[in-house]
Amino acid sequence: MKIFLIENNEWKLFDIEKDSSELKSRNIIIGYSAKIGNYAEIGNSAKIGNYAEIGYSAKIGNYAEIGNSAEIGNYAEIGDYAKITKTPAHFSREYIFIHMGILPNSNGDYTVYKAIKMNGQSFFDCNFIYKSGMTWRDNLLKKDQAIECGEGCHFTTYNNAVCFGEGQHIPYIIIEAKVNIDDILAVHQKMRVKAFTITRIMNLNF
Repeated sequence: MKIFLIENNEWKLFDIEKDSSELKSRNIIIGYSAKIGNYAEIGNSAKIGNYAEIGYSAKIGNYAEIGNSAEIGNYAEIGDYAKITKTPAHFSREYIFIHMGILPNSNGDYTVYKAIKMNGQSFFDCNFIYKSGMTWRDNLLKKDQAIECGEGCHFTTYNNAVCFGEGQHIPYIIIEAKVNIDDILAVHQKMRVKAFTITRIMNLNF
């Protein structure tokens, strides 16, 4: 298990399965059967409860407390002194914030992003074409948190969308979309949805 710990005000990678003394020296407590994803950042004096799950590359702040059986998603950021006593209900605002770090507006609408090909094609389904101002809906799709990559359309944060687009090594565009909380089917580091409306298309190929 490789995680980042603070050393001399900088994050340094340690293999804590080989040497747990680094945790003790920083007053970090990791409970029984807790699971810490690789490359997570654990702040000094953080407490992680029994059976808690911390996703890979998640960030847990100094003196933060993660309760027993709580789940923190991949790339999630928990600030200094924060207390997560339990995992919020699936698809709640709190649950989505823990996994993706974003909040909705007063109508329950999220602003989310996706990298696609220059011609509007999805990188995963060449038959699906995204267009400016497009609204799409499939009410036959059902919520299922256990299915991360399945039927429906997938959106993520702006930074994650750009990172994915850059990784394709071909020109791409970013679409910005509005998704209502009631239309979300699953939430991980991205959300799988049954409906969306495209609000903007951004060409980052300067």
